[in-house]
Amino acid sequence: MHGIASFPLHARLVRSQKEGLHAGHPEAVASILKELSLQWKESWIEQPAFIQNSDQIAAVLRSPRHAFDFSVAINLAAWPLQYQVSVGSMDMKMAHVSKLRKTPKQLFTMQLRGFPLALQELIESSARLHADIMYDWKPSRAAAATTMRKTETQHAAAEALGIRQQSVSEALRAAHAKDLVSLEDAIRTCLTTPST
Repeated sequence: MHGIASFPLHARLVRSQKEGLHAGHPEAVASILKELSLQWKESWIEQPAFIQNSDQIAAVLRSPRHAFDFSVAINLAAWPLQYQVSVGSMDMKMAHVSKLRKTPKQLFTMQLRGFPLALQELIESSARLHADIMYDWKPSRAAAATTMRKTETQHAAAEALGIRQQSVSEALRAAHAKDLVSLEDAIRTCLTTPST
């Protein structure tokens, strides 16, 4: 593995005031981990998996490009519970995990060699805004936003949820779904580094 860029990813469940609302979160998160393993098959050095006897997840990426996408995906699956996710350069592995512990309200942290500190802080601040918006969702908004990501059209989301398309549209607007997707695209672009 010498000479291959690698980026350890670590996630830990953050206890939530809304915890009782989502008793089935381990199954939903396990399902999304399997889906992400297949969807980004070429992106993993070590595929995401729960650490034995814990609610923590570990993985290793070839590039940090999908780190925030991973955070969004597991937080959508676990909603309203939240996972803190950190990504770091392999030589900074312990630094990014300890940073996660020091910043309990920050749901996405990074310690990436070669990334300017200002850029890392901008990404983390944007990620915090993203997490705060998601955390404030009502169940109907979460359902609409999550279903829309899977079905890709409001009409299909409405059919899947058994509600009117206008209700889906209103829930997506209230959930700031378009703004969140734009923020995700911007963070992904910032995390995409040219291969060296």
